[in-house]
Amino acid sequence: MRLTELNPRWCAVVGRHGQGVTFDCPHCRKARLVVFFANPLDGDGRLPLKKYGLELYETEHDLSPKGTEVVPAGFHWERTGDSFETLTLTPSVDASASGHWHGHVRDGQCVGGGIE
Repeated sequence: MRLTELNPRWCAVVGRHGQGVTFDCPHCRKARLVVFFANPLDGDGRLPLKKYGLELYETEHDLSPKGTEVVPAGFHWERTGDSFETLTLTPSVDASASGHWHGHVRDGQCVGGGIE
């Protein structure tokens, strides 16, 4: 399944760009998963999650929807690619502790966890 099929949005604190990505859970499509980057798109430092918390970030098109989860909280993923079509995240995205998807985002494709 392509990441672009899961309504992805870049997210960041106000005044920043591309500190993370939020997208529909590939498993249930009811929850939103959010992954913050160790190396944000804007080239500035990573989001200090303990300082800001989730309420202070927004997507670049919509305010952060309620029910969005950080998977897992306080962790930053390494990112390659600068578009939803080319995005690769390391390590895997593991939301299984809350009953959601565990899989990989590779070159804009979500794989694993029964999703191909």
